[in-house]
Amino acid sequence: MSANSPLPLLIKPDLRRRLQPRYVEAPRLTTQQPPDFRRIHELLAECLHVDAGNTLYLDALMANLRRREAAKPARKTSWLGRWFGGEKREKAKAAPTTEPLRDTSLGAMGPSALRSAADRLWESPSQADVCRSLAEAAGEANLEQVDVRYWQLAVERAPEDASLVRGLALALTRQGRFE
Repeated sequence: MSANSPLPLLIKPDLRRRLQPRYVEAPRLTTQQPPDFRRIHELLAECLHVDAGNTLYLDALMANLRRREAAKPARKTSWLGRWFGGEKREKAKAAPTTEPLRDTSLGAMGPSALRSAADRLWESPSQADVCRSLAEAAGEANLEQVDVRYWQLAVERAPEDASLVRGLALALTRQGRFE
């Protein structure tokens, strides 16, 4: 870890004990109907903010975001709207721009960007560039497991992007996990 990195390598046991009830409460809230995705995210974001190198917190946060996306109701277009091409217009509005969004603010912040990772992921969980920037920040902070996890998330979002696959391969190689 670099000397200017604000992320601590070790989390003290008393801090871990204070985070544990929040981490335990989050899965309990998923059983309520309807689940409060925002509250679950806030609990896990607090844990991830304090311990950015913990993959359990990151995995739980991403599972919550996946459940939130799956629970969103699909908008249906009437037959008349489909007849007049309303569905095409909706798809055109929702289609991403041809130029990928590059989040330069995360890259410029370096390892401290990991502290705001949960907020960035809540706003845009499906953007591969956000995951790429977080992976690069985790790599700078020498958080190898988190680095690999963010690269995996980026590749899940854009599997056709060769630079993301290359980044994941390099992260796995640094850990000695390659064929």
